[in-house]
Amino acid sequence: MPALTESEARARAALLTIDSYDVSIDLTATPVRSRTVIRFRCARPGAASFADLTAQVRDGGAVLNGAPLGPVVDGRLALAGLAAGNVLIVDAEIADRSLHRFAEPSGGGDYVRGYAYPTGAPDLLCCFDQLDLPAPLSLSVRVPGGWSCVGNGAVGERPAPGAEGTWQFAPVRLKPLEFVFCAGPLRTVAPARTVASRRTSPPSLSASGVTLTSYRRAGLTGGTAGYLTRFSEIAAGALEHYERELGVPCPNRKYDIVALPDVPFRAASVPGLMLVGEDLLARLADPDDDFAVMISAHEVAHLWFGGLVGMRWWDDLWLEESLATYLSEWTEAGWTSFCYDEKPRALRADELPTTEPVSSPVATMAQARDRPNAITYVKGTAAVRQLAALIGSDTVTAGLSDYLTRFADRGTARLDDLVDCWSRASGRDLTGWADAWLRTTGTPRLAALLTEAPDGTIASLTVTQDLPRPHRVGVALYDAGDRGRLRHRRTELVELAGRATELPGLAGEPVPAAVFVNAGDWALARVTIDDRSLAALAEAAFDVGDPLTEAACWNAAWHMVLTGQLAPADYAALIGRRLTSGTDSAADLPVPPDGGTDSAADLPVPPDGGPNRLGRGLPDGDPTPSPLTPTAAQTLLGRALTCADRYVAGRDRAAVRAVIADAALRAARAPSTRGPLRRALLAGFAASAQTDAHLTTVRALADGDASVADVGPADLTLRAALVKALAMRGLASPADLAALTDADPVAGRPLRTTCEAARPDPAAKEAAWAAALDERTPQWLARAQAEGIWVAGQESLLTRYRDRYFTEALPALSARDARGERLARRLADLLFPVTLDQRPTIAAVRAALDGGGLTDRLRTILQTQEAELRTAAEVRGT
Repeated sequence: MPALTESEARARAALLTIDSYDVSIDLTATPVRSRTVIRFRCARPGAASFADLTAQVRDGGAVLNGAPLGPVVDGRLALAGLAAGNVLIVDAEIADRSLHRFAEPSGGGDYVRGYAYPTGAPDLLCCFDQLDLPAPLSLSVRVPGGWSCVGNGAVGERPAPGAEGTWQFAPVRLKPLEFVFCAGPLRTVAPARTVASRRTSPPSLSASGVTLTSYRRAGLTGGTAGYLTRFSEIAAGALEHYERELGVPCPNRKYDIVALPDVPFRAASVPGLMLVGEDLLARLADPDDDFAVMISAHEVAHLWFGGLVGMRWWDDLWLEESLATYLSEWTEAGWTSFCYDEKPRALRADELPTTEPVSSPVATMAQARDRPNAITYVKGTAAVRQLAALIGSDTVTAGLSDYLTRFADRGTARLDDLVDCWSRASGRDLTGWADAWLRTTGTPRLAALLTEAPDGTIASLTVTQDLPRPHRVGVALYDAGDRGRLRHRRTELVELAGRATELPGLAGEPVPAAVFVNAGDWALARVTIDDRSLAALAEAAFDVGDPLTEAACWNAAWHMVLTGQLAPADYAALIGRRLTSGTDSAADLPVPPDGGTDSAADLPVPPDGGPNRLGRGLPDGDPTPSPLTPTAAQTLLGRALTCADRYVAGRDRAAVRAVIADAALRAARAPSTRGPLRRALLAGFAASAQTDAHLTTVRALADGDASVADVGPADLTLRAALVKALAMRGLASPADLAALTDADPVAGRPLRTTCEAARPDPAAKEAAWAAALDERTPQWLARAQAEGIWVAGQESLLTRYRDRYFTEALPALSARDARGERLARRLADLLFPVTLDQRPTIAAVRAALDGGGLTDRLRTILQTQEAELRTAAEVRGT
């Protein structure tokens, strides 16, 4: 079907006003049937328009104002001779491929869900499928006996318990792509709770409280069912937090959380409903794991940013995701994870030939969704955080509140609308800021240029940027402490605009041991560290006492690796030193009474120009080593392994891997290391295990030998890392693989599949390759197979798959991508011969790009991979 263009959407929005949808779905019929009644008005009676529909219309099943309509052509139902007020009725059959089904492994029943985002609404109902035509939608669903149903709206009527019948839901304002329902023998996990709302909203928004209810499948019992209760409590806390921070109550009176397996995302939130993958809940087995907390907070934020006010057109796709992420990372721990895990992806993507602005005109939804996620989502979030450094985080929040209040009735807005709100809140025109950071590619490179006076004091200190952009950064000065450690002297805040900005207040101070631009990681920029500062920071293994500044230091050094300024083996060795520094004393560090989380106002670099502060954990005496967070350890171990497997010469790979494994294991065994940090270290140890002694330890850990390292609560992710490390060497037994599915029959299946594909066995590789490319393979299984094929160290076994990728996989995946199958793009990335990063692979990529015949999306994937291959070759000097 032809993609809806912005000009078509604008014309249809100017012509039509949608008053209501009344949707009925019969899940007891074969095939499943739907009836849609749309009431809408036309601004120019007699004009023509069209509705969107890809479900099969039943004979005579499309009627406009009592008159039958012609057939659907290319997904569009023509509507001619519109009246001022119109009623469109469409009876259709929903293809089974448009519904997501799951059969309970224990035989406890089947589950069905309909999920419209981003293009699936016309598969389920007739609609005007565009962002700026929301309308109240009423839903009724007929289900078999013993089933329950959950939808966007609150339940109005339901059949007698256990009986076949119809569930009716109260109307709720939706864009068609937000339509969701779930049905099956669902069970509530705990009594529904009401989250009280604050009455600080505009009159158009209800403030009567939110009823939150959680549902699970009948076969989900034991610990995972309990984790859903905790996940729901986290969501309730997020609701209260956002209402307090934004001053705008939740726009939905009820919010259901439904946990299901085989969800192709961790979680997704729409008005009135959140879908959660059961594999995400499994992470809550660890009470200290904050990943699920962050996901829950992010999805709840979409009730405001997306549900209450969303993008008007797809060029502002970044708005909903970036604002949700910005709000969800409200703690220091959250922003530290973002700095380690996400921000480097945005900085790297902005250097590649495939980069695009965060926001720029697009003709269709597909063009917007084809943008790199690292740009659309991550760079957008980093830009908002950087704005908080410029105007203050409270001012950013005030602008967001104004934005929600002004555009709640309309339900959509554009970037310019948001920038206007921030301009009003800050009292400064931010149009130029938005143009520089959101509508332009690239990020500046920051550096500190220090000149020394004859008496050993600072003669001048200037911050330079190669791309003049408006922002505020923190410039931290460090003095030498005992045993190579650094003591934080002060952080100077400076607002940049031009290419060079001098800091006159520092003149006459003693020359510091190190200067670092981007203290607190507020800046959206690449940072160059001068040689003297790098030597001092490296001596301290980048432990500067503040988690965010340390993360920014590691990111700056990583960029130096990628640009050939720092040897990858040296970077890996630095990580090894950092992992083991401070582990013995970490247990003695004071723990904040709130468990270690800070509000944005407590971060080391104040965004509002307030007083500078010492780094946390850096008293006036000797600096105290700081423990790494689990996310920091996981990210740094991943980078160290990349150095070993891709960036050092082949002859040095084993030695670098051994250094990483030894450091990770030593750190994991330290008495002060506990909980998620220990598990992250052990997973990194398993991934980098190199020697026979390492593999013996991996085997002992997989067998549960607590004398090797006490892992603590059972963790499926760690168990899979241990089994995969054994499988990569051909040492995993059938019992090892079965243990993954025994631990969790649902979440363990893809993990087991990946481990099976990772074995150094020609038959295993062939089976995984064939299954990944077979269109009949379920999506989760195809991804899991592909994720296990390419393993560093198995190059001799995998060389023949390089040719097969370009001659077999690419043509097939390009054809599937042309049909709109998003899995094809993911497979094109996962199946790429990433471990064969020699010149022949670069030549093969270039030939494929020059030869044509690929979709634009697959060309982008190849261009990105080519850039990464060339980087690896340049860093290795080959």
